Amino acid sequence: MPENRITGTPEFNRALDWEIQRKMAAVAALAQVHSALGEAHMKTTALWTDQSGMARKGLKARVDLKPGQYVVIILSHSVEYGVYLELSNSGRFSILRPTALRLSKEFFDDVEKVLK
Repeated sequence: MPENRITGTPEFNRALDWEIQRKMAAVAALAQVHSALGEAHMKTTALWTDQSGMARKGLKARVDLKPGQYVVIILSHSVEYGVYLELSNSGRFSILRPTALRLSKEFFDDVEKVLK
């Protein structure tokens, strides 16, 4: 049975590879921008009253990526009691989930624009 495969000219394949690489780099750059925006948002909108300021300073966002496979924005606390702030009082002081929900919509809206 013959193999059903479409191949282009070497020039076309190089141009396609370049376009894919360019779009992947743009998505990675968007992730870095949205990570920084997410961290700033968490630090400025967290609802708890600071005692030492360590919890607010310890809110972090970073990007983990494997080109061609995935891009992940990770939101976290760096203080041990961050889990308490997220889960106690029926989540009243939660900042990670609300930020993730907001950030994901904005990020994917921008990704959609890049991929068009």
